[in-house]
Amino acid sequence: MILEERVMTTFTNLNTTAAILDPGFSYAAYTAQIDAAETSVSHAADTISSVPPISETGDSTSVHALWSDGTALDATVSSVRSNSATLSEIELTAADGASLDAHGSLKMSMTSAGDVQLSDLSLREIELGNDQAAQVLFGSGKVNINTGALNGKLTSLVLAWHDDNPATPGDEWLYVKLNGKVGVSGDLTGGLGTLNGKVTSFEWGTLLANDHGIQSYSPQGSISGVKIDASHVIDNLETAGFDSLMAGLYAGSDKIDGTAGNDFLDASTGNDKVWGEEGNDTLIGGLGNDQLFGGAGDDTISGGAGNDKIIDDSGNNRIDDTEGNANIVTGAGDDTITTGAGNDKIVAGDGNNDIDADGGNNKVTTGSGNDDITTGAGNDKIVAGDGSNEVESGLGNDNIVTGSGNDSIQAGAGNDKIVAGAGNDWIVAGDGADKIVGGLDHDTFVFDNIAAGGRDNIADFNAAEDVLAFDADVYTSLAGGISADEVVFGKAALDANDFLILDGSKLFYDADGSGAGAAVQIANLKGVLTGISAANFADVDSLLV
Repeated sequence: MILEERVMTTFTNLNTTAAILDPGFSYAAYTAQIDAAETSVSHAADTISSVPPISETGDSTSVHALWSDGTALDATVSSVRSNSATLSEIELTAADGASLDAHGSLKMSMTSAGDVQLSDLSLREIELGNDQAAQVLFGSGKVNINTGALNGKLTSLVLAWHDDNPATPGDEWLYVKLNGKVGVSGDLTGGLGTLNGKVTSFEWGTLLANDHGIQSYSPQGSISGVKIDASHVIDNLETAGFDSLMAGLYAGSDKIDGTAGNDFLDASTGNDKVWGEEGNDTLIGGLGNDQLFGGAGDDTISGGAGNDKIIDDSGNNRIDDTEGNANIVTGAGDDTITTGAGNDKIVAGDGNNDIDADGGNNKVTTGSGNDDITTGAGNDKIVAGDGSNEVESGLGNDNIVTGSGNDSIQAGAGNDKIVAGAGNDWIVAGDGADKIVGGLDHDTFVFDNIAAGGRDNIADFNAAEDVLAFDADVYTSLAGGISADEVVFGKAALDANDFLILDGSKLFYDADGSGAGAAVQIANLKGVLTGISAANFADVDSLLV
């Protein structure tokens, strides 16, 4: 299919972008029936033009004529004057039941000599078909009664296939409907002829019909916002059937609306908007700045390349958007979210969420639940709600806030700010001059690096509850555990094994105690220091046993 111009294409009630368009009948079978109907109607037209009818009846509202081979002509009279009448519907029925039904206006006049003159037939609807297939054209046009030449503007073309359910009161037909603005130049019984214009939308589903025509449509799916040369549509239908209508349609900026079932929707390239609706959906944004909405259900969403916005406010969802700057919002549910090296914004609702934001300056916010949050290099802002959260940030100046719960917080290198809520928290601030608030309850502040100028500031140390823990792989003099003899409260080390020195609020580490090596300040302690003792100091290994 050739798309002469791409606009925002809309796909409605679409279950999968991987599937072909299947209206429930084949184009080849349909055209075989329509060709047969055209042949029958053409023979019927020859009959009424060359053979007199065997019977004629009529009144001021209708006319009926019958030929010996079963051909019939019916007309509905809309108005009658002294020497003229106007017909609003003409139906030509062939002997085998195939018919051509034209709705519009045809004026019949009687000359002074008694001859009947017919005007051009003005049309708004033409139906051609048999009891299995029908072709219905809507628009405006004129037909030369003498030659059958048809010229006009087509707004809709319905291709219908009879598929009646005897258990229901209506007469059901499967259909494909093409809409647009198309100039038509052809023959009333010989096909559409030359087409000039664009098909702008199409749909498929089930329609109800009766003797008065189409009564209602129930679309199964619809696509709008395309501009496709009408002649190409017909050519492609003839060579590849209904499958051809879908070819190439997802290569632009689309609106795709899924179903209540489990959908697979791949938007391909372009700046797309995709709604999964209900069901366990798979949504793929592809290349472009996409907006993806998961809806109810446990969804799998991949943003693809571009700066994407993803919203999935219910269900246990898996979301991957590793290229570009992602904006992701999820609701209650246990969600797994992975983003890449962009500057991402993630808001996850209540639930036990697993979030990996990788590099970039990320903003991550979660609701209540036991969340696992990991970020990479970058200046990140992390706000974790109530629950037992595990937070790990990488290189950068990070801002980490957690709610109530027993949290494990590990910040990478950088000047970080950490504020933990109530709960027994495990806090590893990493390299850098960090600012730490442990919050209420029994907190453990872990020191795993020694860096000049990288001293941490602990704002609310409580000697009655909190512990200062040291990694013996870094603080090697503390290997084997910390004894009371190794902690001194005063200005400097007095003995060779005075490795930890608390001078007021200043905490130092001295690897060789009273030896020649200089002590290094590793922290400033504020809060409630009254009663602090060697019991507030421990090596990490002893706490992990």
